[in-house]
Amino acid sequence: MEKKIREYLDRKFVIYPNTKKIIEFRQKLLIMMLDKYRDCRSYGMSTQKSYALALSIMNNFSKECKLYAAKVNADMMPNITSYMLFGGIA
Repeated sequence: MEKKIREYLDRKFVIYPNTKKIIEFRQKLLIMMLDKYRDCRSYGMSTQKSYALALSIMNNFSKECKLYAAKVNADMMPNITSYMLFGGIA
């Protein structure tokens, strides 16, 4: 099930740029999710319920991820526009 949590997080983060901050944030989020899963299991909760509660942590941070990604993409926009207009000169 821990592998499933990692795969879930990988799918969620595929849309974000691989910046240092995003990678660090993703790692912290993974640690929190795995800790939550393990805690729930240690208290006798079912595998499926523990998994669901671990994934619910992601919902709390989705907004911050989207805002950061939007800012990064906005900062990159002039470079993308230059590349498109001037044939690769950024």
